[in-house]
Amino acid sequence: MELAYEGNLGEDGKPFVDRYVFPRQIDEVLALEVSRLERRRERLRSQPAKPAPPNEDLVIPERLRLKEWVNPPREPRPELNMRVT
Repeated sequence: MELAYEGNLGEDGKPFVDRYVFPRQIDEVLALEVSRLERRRERLRSQPAKPAPPNEDLVIPERLRLKEWVNPPREPRPELNMRVT
């Protein structure tokens, strides 16, 4: 994301589109996060002499939530666990 923001990825997006897949919800969730951060910035600017209030939670609506991620159990691979003596 940082490289894209800085314009360091070049003009051809095809290698990235072919390689990386982002969930469809990402644009809307990022917009929610930007709005949340902008509200915080405005609160901080409007009361600079007061201690910073706690951050509000990012609330992601049910329709934008990802399904539970399945984390398969890891199995050791013997060829990677060989000790060199």
